[in-house]
Amino acid sequence: MIHDHDLLRPYFESIPPEISDHTFTSLFMWRHYFKTKICAIDNSVGLFCDRPGKEFFFPPFEKQHVHRAINIRLEAMESMGKRPKVRRASEGFIERYLSDQSRFLVKEISDSYDYVYLTENLIKLSGRRYNGQRNFIKRFKKNYPNFSVEILNEDNIPECVEFGEEWFV
Repeated sequence: MIHDHDLLRPYFESIPPEISDHTFTSLFMWRHYFKTKICAIDNSVGLFCDRPGKEFFFPPFEKQHVHRAINIRLEAMESMGKRPKVRRASEGFIERYLSDQSRFLVKEISDSYDYVYLTENLIKLSGRRYNGQRNFIKRFKKNYPNFSVEILNEDNIPECVEFGEEWFV
């Protein structure tokens, strides 16, 4: 999927993300879990989660003809014998395109929310709640013993900005 960055960049640039799931970095990070496939459908690009038993389309990267793009994706799923679903949609997308309650069942899945941590909690990582994060750190240190940590300063800001511009979209 890393080689698809340039293909997807124009779509991400044309529609600013409302949630983290709609960034290349997030899609790249979760690609194995979702078994993400890029689909060319009716002159548009779509992302499909091909995880067995959990198949769905991400919301389309469209500014125009969004309802048509949704219909095409849902029909494609039906033709594959799958239950048609669009997931990982922002509230704004749902309000704009999926508000027809007679046609769409909209369910809130709180486990999929974007989340924010308090800085102090991330510094301390105390308690059972942060066991997973402490285990990730231990595994990282074991797998990458030569890592380094740098304080963000005037000298490394350009490198950070360049990295962000390359990967954010």
